[in-house]
Amino acid sequence: MGRVRALPRRRSAGHAVRGVGTTPVAEWAALAPSLPVLIIQGERDCITAPSAGEDLQATARDRASVVTIPGVGHLFPMTHPGEVAFQVEDYLGWD
Repeated sequence: MGRVRALPRRRSAGHAVRGVGTTPVAEWAALAPSLPVLIIQGERDCITAPSAGEDLQATARDRASVVTIPGVGHLFPMTHPGEVAFQVEDYLGWD
């Protein structure tokens, strides 16, 4: 039998929020010059605040769109996949 290894220490949500808050905008908010971007975010996201999406959009207003899904948190792609799919299809102009 092999040795049992300890699981890696989990980081808290606060750690992630502090990381986003201390990372210079130029490092995470720069967009490719011609790439259209859809930013989908949860209104109640306590890991990546909705203001982060708005900050990202501010770097490229002509090609970045923000959709905020009301009443959902960080895991909204798993808890509300239909709403996410609808937003992507709407953005792409699919029927």
